[in-house]
Amino acid sequence: MKRICKITWLSFKSNYSYLDIETFLLIKIISPVMQMLFFTLLATYTGGIQRLPITVVGNAMLICTFGTFGDLGIMYIRDRYQGVLRLIVASTKHPLSIFLEKGICYVFEAVLTALFGLVVGQLLFQVQIIEYPLMEILLCIFVSMIACVALGYVLSSICLVVSDINMLLNVISMSMLFLCGANIDVAKLPTVLQYVAYALPVTRGLQAIDLLVQGAQFQMIVPLLIQEFVYTCMLFLIGIILYQYFMRKAQVDATLDIM
Repeated sequence: MKRICKITWLSFKSNYSYLDIETFLLIKIISPVMQMLFFTLLATYTGGIQRLPITVVGNAMLICTFGTFGDLGIMYIRDRYQGVLRLIVASTKHPLSIFLEKGICYVFEAVLTALFGLVVGQLLFQVQIIEYPLMEILLCIFVSMIACVALGYVLSSICLVVSDINMLLNVISMSMLFLCGANIDVAKLPTVLQYVAYALPVTRGLQAIDLLVQGAQFQMIVPLLIQEFVYTCMLFLIGIILYQYFMRKAQVDATLDIM
């Protein structure tokens, strides 16, 4: 456990140590909160004031999803440029273990960012977050962030054979904003888009939060959390398969360190 915590801390420092405090606050706090405020106002004017609580909570969760699956999704590209990808491949540890050790800091960072977003939402929109079961809501956010980590593992495996995945990351991020239920009710989407929504992480977590906001008991959201857990396991399995396939392809084509 001590070694895992040390690797997680070193991973966090490697990601942000080059930033000064002003830039860090701008990227990790101010910019996400401004995004949350924009989409919350937009959803309130289009969907009605009755959806304000789930809109505030949902956008507080979504502001940290891109940093979770996005940063992790380009992990192998970053490792390739830093010259450590070959060391990861040669390591006796399973690549998923290395990936999870790096991903732990993103999960806790995402939960803290979402919690800060909830505080901002309560102050600016007068949504009484303290009246809702906060621990259950944070649990839903935590489970959803694990699903985003799993999605990041799938995307990072694809990065073994591509040099740029930013367009795909942006498409997924925008799809989550509009399809996962924070700003538009999933039930009101066309059938095809509903299938797309349930193929993304966070959708089931947001549905669980919506039930909690409406006064449901914890037992009622357990099936949704189980579905999210199964979905996460499936993504990790897909990521392992893709990693093995693309790693073998990169080694055969001699493109592991260059693209």
